[in-house]
Amino acid sequence: MFYMPPYQSKPKGGLKMKVMLDAGHYGKHNKGVVSGYYESVQMWKLHKFLKSALEGYGIKVDITRKTLEEDMHVELRGRAAQGYDLFLSLHSNSYDSSNPDPEADAPYMCVLQDLSWTSIDDISKGLGHKLGETIQNTIGTKQKYKIYQRKADKDRDNNGIMDDEFYGVLKGCRIVGVPGLILEHSFHSNERACKWLLNDNNLKTLAEAEARTIAEYFGIIKLPEKVSKKFKVTALALTIRKGAGANNGVAGYLVKGQIVDVCEISDGWGRLADGRGWIGLSATEEVKEAKPIAIPFVQKKVKVTASVLNIRKGVGISYSKTGVLRKDEVVAIVEEKDNWGKLSDGRGWIGLAYTEVFKQETKPAEQPPVQKKVKVTASALNVRKGAGSSHEVVGWLKKGDIVTIIDEKDGWGRLIDGRGWIGLKYTKEVK
Repeated sequence: MFYMPPYQSKPKGGLKMKVMLDAGHYGKHNKGVVSGYYESVQMWKLHKFLKSALEGYGIKVDITRKTLEEDMHVELRGRAAQGYDLFLSLHSNSYDSSNPDPEADAPYMCVLQDLSWTSIDDISKGLGHKLGETIQNTIGTKQKYKIYQRKADKDRDNNGIMDDEFYGVLKGCRIVGVPGLILEHSFHSNERACKWLLNDNNLKTLAEAEARTIAEYFGIIKLPEKVSKKFKVTALALTIRKGAGANNGVAGYLVKGQIVDVCEISDGWGRLADGRGWIGLSATEEVKEAKPIAIPFVQKKVKVTASVLNIRKGVGISYSKTGVLRKDEVVAIVEEKDNWGKLSDGRGWIGLAYTEVFKQETKPAEQPPVQKKVKVTASALNVRKGAGSSHEVVGWLKKGDIVTIIDEKDGWGRLIDGRGWIGLKYTKEVK
């Protein structure tokens, strides 16, 4: 993966982007209005989720502290980003004298001061707008995000210019020349926002959205995930696209119930294994491969000789009845004990004194059905559930498709892959 940040000719330390993440506060600090919420704990979780999500884009990610309980001076947290391309400190806000509204519900993006001697402030503000919008939309805040800058009330670096950062983490990352932001994920003094941030699944969704925004801002494309999965179409009709996205050209269609193989997944789109294109996976459901059922070893089959034979829970007539068998019924026995036999279907045990061994006649093996390949001559050919146009459409083939037929009936052919039947008058045999 190649990465070229817009603010320098080469990334620091090589071609892989490097991000330093910081979870605001340590231990159990800053209670929310909902029981169990601590800003320090939830932001620690969020920054771990964000680390994993960013690494999915091939980005190298480190964190300022090893454990939640570890404390660290705020300026040193910012300085820890030296040699990195970006510094992010994650927080949730609370109303106070500067934010006196207890119903406040908006993301605040604390960015670097406007600086004339570097472009790291441009990155900080530009990314701040993108992340602010992402957080606002993901959490569903009642108010629009805000870009926030706060200068120190004194000349911290003694250069005679009152342009120093108020927040220690931003002061630290600015000193080492790295663009940084403090992300305030709405207000934990707001009950709605606090409840939302208490949900771990919500935090995962938020982390994925933030990672996607960061990657897009820096021009990083996530490599598609190589898979081998089956998906079933749940929409009435599903468009096949030439690429992963609705803005790509149409390459074909699928219909409800159709099952397809997917070999790559990228941003919610799946590439069809047959090469026809990409489909939106939101209109499908994954088909899980059925696990093989363990079939018990059948020792023998027996035929009931009594007019009625009780099935019992255990070995012996002292056990309660669970059912009955009728004369001439044939059942499989998987275990024997004291002249009792255990049924293979799990219903219970029967007395073998009232049965005889069943010897099945051996039939000659059936010959496999004759197969032939045909090529579709119509522009589009429906695949139906049965042999006839009255049957439900379960898919379609396009002109030039070559398929294998294993059975024929009244001018219809059954597909070898099990999808259904097609009218053979719209095909020609391929030798």
